[in-house]
Amino acid sequence: MDLQFSLSRNGVNSRMKISLMTRFGLWIETLTSNKASRAPAGKVSSSGEGVSSILFILPPEEEHYRIAEHFLKSISISNKTIVFLCSSEQKHLASPWLTKYIFTYSEINLNRWRLPNPELISKLQNAFDAVVDMSPIFYPISAILTKKSNALLRIGLNDKDTDEYYNIISKKNRTDSLEKAYINIQQLLGL
Repeated sequence: MDLQFSLSRNGVNSRMKISLMTRFGLWIETLTSNKASRAPAGKVSSSGEGVSSILFILPPEEEHYRIAEHFLKSISISNKTIVFLCSSEQKHLASPWLTKYIFTYSEINLNRWRLPNPELISKLQNAFDAVVDMSPIFYPISAILTKKSNALLRIGLNDKDTDEYYNIISKKNRTDSLEKAYINIQQLLGL
């Protein structure tokens, strides 16, 4: 059985199917997570330096992936440690310039609930100043990785019931484009 979550965008619904098993895993993760271990508040400098290390988690849908990649190509990444994360099934979508920065995960990095296993989480924990979930639709794998990263800035786009996963949400109105949300994130990170 699959549950569907929808995001309305300009009158068109985008749907992400999340299996009942994964929803149950999310529920268990919520119950067992230590809410007191939230990362301390980050600071944004007026000099525009932003953060020094960023993990961008690429969206799972090809349409959103292409928009995210186009945006990422336009940003300045000098003097920053930038890593991109996607599933191994998505790596073929990456342009040649992006492939040298990509870190992938596969089915073996997921637990029985189809959520990130402790080994994958430990590779990303405390490794970045900021983690950005670039998917406009709630995607359990990227939400959990963002939350468990312990990054000072955990940024997401989906604003429905996601306070637990992100400490900054780049909200977009129905009329705003995904690119505008990405530009807000770019300014926040000082890129």
